[in-house]
This record gives sequence, C-alpha cells and structure tokens, in this order.
Amino acid sequence: MTDDHKPVTETDLHAFVEGFLDEQRRREVESWLKNHPGKKPRSDSGRHRRPS
Repeated sequence: MTDDHKPVTETDLHAFVEGFLDEQRRREVESWLKNHPGKKPRSDSGRHRRPS
C-alpha cells in the first residue's frame, strides 16, 4: 500500500496564503490544516515592505 499524499511543507503553506496552489493541493492543505490548527499560516503583508 502506498501513500500518494505529499507532506505539507512550509512552501505549501506560503503558497496557500498567496493563493498559488492548484485546486487539489489547496484542498489537501486545507484538510491538513483542519487537523493541525496551530500550524495555520498568518498573512504577513507588511513583511516585504521597505522602510520609507
């Protein structure tokens, strides 16, 4: 028996927040997040801003 599900990575979480995952992977990450609520990524929109 093989497991076709890839583990959720930090890259997946970032892509999830940015909206870059395809439909199937988005559903897999959403399902994973339901079982790992402490891992839910936070949007950090100010992170890439340069100081004025």
